[in-house]
Amino acid sequence: MRLALHIGWYAIRDVARNRWGLLYTAFFLTVTVGLFQLQAQSAKVAVSLMSICLFLIPLVSSLFGTIYFYNSREFVELVLTQPVNRRTVYVGMFCGLELRLWRDLFLVSAYRTCFSCRLARSKCCHCCYC
Repeated sequence: MRLALHIGWYAIRDVARNRWGLLYTAFFLTVTVGLFQLQAQSAKVAVSLMSICLFLIPLVSSLFGTIYFYNSREFVELVLTQPVNRRTVYVGMFCGLELRLWRDLFLVSAYRTCFSCRLARSKCCHCCYC
């Protein structure tokens, strides 16, 4: 378990340097701000964002995961030459990759919540400093 956490931490740091992760976050942030600019009702924006998320998150996750595992082949080969279980290596890499993708989505969701509070100041949920 400890080794899987170390490998997961390496995967998180490796993915954090990747520009596709930043583009993933920037895309969702742009879509969120754009939908709030076009639609004043936060309920409609939430429904639109959920439909976009239900379509794009599985697609981007599988595509990004495939590209990441293909590009880190040499690292996996190096780690597997040590007395390490294969399952430990792949669980650690998978957890690190998915935590990074979910963190980006969480940051955009938090921004969406704070942005909707600013649009409707009368019903502020006090989740931010608005």
